[in-house]
Amino acid sequence: MDCARERAVPLPLSGCLVRLGTGSRRRAVLEIYVEPGGLFDVVLADVLGARPLRAAVRGGGTRDGWSLAWGHLLGPAAPVVTFGPRRAAARAPVAVVADAFWVAEVPGRHRRVQVTCADASDTGRLHRIRRSPAPAGPVA
Repeated sequence: MDCARERAVPLPLSGCLVRLGTGSRRRAVLEIYVEPGGLFDVVLADVLGARPLRAAVRGGGTRDGWSLAWGHLLGPAAPVVTFGPRRAAARAPVAVVADAFWVAEVPGRHRRVQVTCADASDTGRLHRIRRSPAPAGPVA
């Protein structure tokens, strides 16, 4: 994922959008959009006391469900991200963004995610995302 060059990258499974911006003191900012125009989260780099897992969401239908998590990069290597219960965990491919953040996405509507990196580990629940329905058009 090359957010630095593209500035905004759609994620293939969820259709969510990841955008890189610049915050105060020229620090990197990661923006997560869950639908067109729907800003869901803003993550600022170099936050004191940052945890590896910032947030995680799941969405889609039963056949085309997806799970997405993102957070702070706390060490030189990408974290190990697994979705689902321990007995049936799905390890996710991880994309590093601007050497400050990571994003991971897998098929399936999981309820839990675990992130392990450097000297930290974090576990969280995925929040369910409901996309707003398409507008019905003008009402006469």
